[in-house]
Amino acid sequence: MTVAGTADAMAPHGIQRNREKAQMKRGMVIALALVSAACASGGGGGGSGEGIVDFSAQLAPTSGYQVRGTANAVASLGRTVVTLQIESAAPGATHPWHVHQGRRGSNGPVVGSGADYPAISVEGDGKKRVVATIGTQLDDDTEYFVNVHLSSQQMGVIVSCGALVD
Repeated sequence: MTVAGTADAMAPHGIQRNREKAQMKRGMVIALALVSAACASGGGGGGSGEGIVDFSAQLAPTSGYQVRGTANAVASLGRTVVTLQIESAAPGATHPWHVHQGRRGSNGPVVGSGADYPAISVEGDGKKRVVATIGTQLDDDTEYFVNVHLSSQQMGVIVSCGALVD
């Protein structure tokens, strides 16, 4: 856990919520900027680094867990904005998550830096939405998947996962 993550966990609930809202707004502004820039450049897709590429995933629980959700990614101009939403998680739990390269279950490398992905701090209703901006553009000719981990101490335990498809 980072020092910033520790400070966030210790901050009063209202301050932490404001930080989360600001982070989500930044992610949405970046996503809108990426879409606008891609549209101005002619849109399109293709793995050549031009235009935008959209991905989505349905996250399914792994054996013994109930966490499910969705992931959506918009990739353009050398970056990717990923929005992850989970439900049916244990209230108060904190789950690390990442986009990985390769097929689901392949234990492929994390895309971008692990520091790009804010941990999911689950609300009292078992739900949470987070946004990450990855300094790497996903390529529509490459396979990716999303893993949600049990905790930072148990990164080898996957509670939910899904293939990102474009």
